[in-house]
Amino acid sequence: MFIGETIILQCEIQGGEDKEMTYEWKSPNPNIPETSSEYRISRLSVSHSGDYKCRGSSDYLLAKWSDPFTLIVLSNKPRATLRAQSSTIPAGGSVTLSCSVEGSAGWKFDWFRRDSVSSKAQLMRGNEANRVISVSQGGLYHCRGGRGDPVYYTEDSSEFIVEETSQTEKPRASLGGSVTLNCSVNDSARWRYYWFRRTSESSAAQRITNGTSSHTFSVAEGGIYYCRGGRGDPVFFTEDSVSVTIETNGFRCESHSFLVPFIIGLVFGSLLTVPVLLCCICCHTRIRDRCRNRFIQSPNINQSSAAPQTPNQSDTQIYSSLLHGDLSVYESIRNSGITRSDFHSRHPHPPNLHLTNTSVRAPSKPQSSSSPPPEFRLQGKLS
Repeated sequence: MFIGETIILQCEIQGGEDKEMTYEWKSPNPNIPETSSEYRISRLSVSHSGDYKCRGSSDYLLAKWSDPFTLIVLSNKPRATLRAQSSTIPAGGSVTLSCSVEGSAGWKFDWFRRDSVSSKAQLMRGNEANRVISVSQGGLYHCRGGRGDPVYYTEDSSEFIVEETSQTEKPRASLGGSVTLNCSVNDSARWRYYWFRRTSESSAAQRITNGTSSHTFSVAEGGIYYCRGGRGDPVFFTEDSVSVTIETNGFRCESHSFLVPFIIGLVFGSLLTVPVLLCCICCHTRIRDRCRNRFIQSPNINQSSAAPQTPNQSDTQIYSSLLHGDLSVYESIRNSGITRSDFHSRHPHPPNLHLTNTSVRAPSKPQSSSSPPPEFRLQGKLS
């Protein structure tokens, strides 16, 4: 017991339950007689230490003294002790705390917590018969013990700091496995099996087991494996088995935001689209210019007085661009004095022209005899 506690001693006499009994006590303090079956001492002190005895008596019965009860009163107030399973709460988990008072029993426990050193401790659990609790919140924890009526409290335990695991420090799951190999010798028994491994075709084989009775073997490392059987003394070995290649594949977990690949794809898509569009525009421009140079001919017309042309020159001018396969042609035809009969005699099979549009450009003034004849521009399609 400890200084300041309250103790009640009870005297029981077998066979005297139904009798009026008078009780007598022997104690280290004889100056305080007690005649009831209970001997109560409030606020113990060191002087209350010692042996206590009791006996009962009635009109016709006197009981013997009881065996002594030794009371030891300790001068120092006890201190509760707090222990913890861990100082860090794992993500989604908890930490177990325990409180105890050394060298005594019958205690109940109060638990306290505060957020920081500067904050006030709050009672989170009181009068707990179980000395063990689980906490899932970080903070500064301490406990104390209490017993008796009125309750006698121990000194508070030392504070223990419990920290929570940061959300960015979640534990990582590991992925792995193994492959089971089987070695056997047909139609015989009592073999022990030897396993060998080499890292490559050119490397030397290393024996990884020294004769096991089990014909199965689990491997979690890549390599080239083979086995052999052996029995007897001296050991008789079988031929080596066919080798088996085991490959290991590494696994990696990565997390990316959806926006990162989207933005990267958008940027690269834009960088690729711009050159393609520029290339298409350039090619279209070149093809258009080439076709225009091929299909559109605009012969220069000499505005000065022209010499009379021979019939061959006129023929050349009329049909110079009427090539087979052209879709649309333009030609300037001059009135060179060739008659219709002369034209058909020189070109019995001229190409057919479908006249789609005609334009006549007439001078605003009457032409002199030296001016070139009026120009007719025809647009047609070969058929």
